[in-house]
Amino acid sequence: MTQTSEETEVVVQNRRMAGGGTTDLGHRTARGGAIVFAAMLLEKTLGLGIPAVLARLLTPEDFGPLGMLIITTRDAATIAVFISVAILLLLLFRAAASVRLPDNLAALCQNTALAQEARPLGGVRGPRHFSGL
Repeated sequence: MTQTSEETEVVVQNRRMAGGGTTDLGHRTARGGAIVFAAMLLEKTLGLGIPAVLARLLTPEDFGPLGMLIITTRDAATIAVFISVAILLLLLFRAAASVRLPDNLAALCQNTALAQEARPLGGVRGPRHFSGL
């Protein structure tokens, strides 16, 4: 079954509309990057501008506790992100280690046993052999 040129054009237009007006991945990526950059720029501008305006409008006695609250909440958000990333990395490393650790220990025990057989140490004992793995 072959498609006519009109049907093909409808399919192409539907794909373009589903992708936000363009099917080119590079353009979509650039547009997404520009949106993220604009959002970050707005966030940084507001993060610097609002305390500056409040410092100008409020008395020093009123702005002091408010300024400390702003700094504390900004730092708390940064710390929360840092802790979340650290926990994620720990979980990933733990999952990877649980998969590879038994294999690595078995290979280490085998290499240790081979090394002890290859060169006896007289009366000196080498590392213990973990036979339970």
